[in-house]
Amino acid sequence: MRWARLVTVMGVVLALSACDWGPRGHGQLSGIVTSGAIPVGAIVLEISGPGIQGFSESGQTRVFFAEPATDVYRVVLVTADPDQIRFQVDVDDVRGSPLTAVVVEAVDDNNSVITDLSGIAVQLN
Repeated sequence: MRWARLVTVMGVVLALSACDWGPRGHGQLSGIVTSGAIPVGAIVLEISGPGIQGFSESGQTRVFFAEPATDVYRVVLVTADPDQIRFQVDVDDVRGSPLTAVVVEAVDDNNSVITDLSGIAVQLN
């Protein structure tokens, strides 16, 4: 019985050590903004975390950014297609510490201020 348990544990350890957890090192994370029923035309995000190198455009989304504090970035995303707000984040390590994104301001596709930002979500992966 003792040998069976040892063999089982060794098998699990070997199986987990053989798993590929993805690449490490410099790369890009994809950012997607979803807003539900409210079409977002432009949005200001505050993205923070270590290892951010910059931001780049994806699709029809224009990206502007500045670093007001160490590891804190203000990112403005402007799009012609409110259903497809996508961007890229260049990072030192794609498997590093997770980044946080907070919605600061947003306007709809008619350039009217969106007062309730709770329906807007940002995914970074």
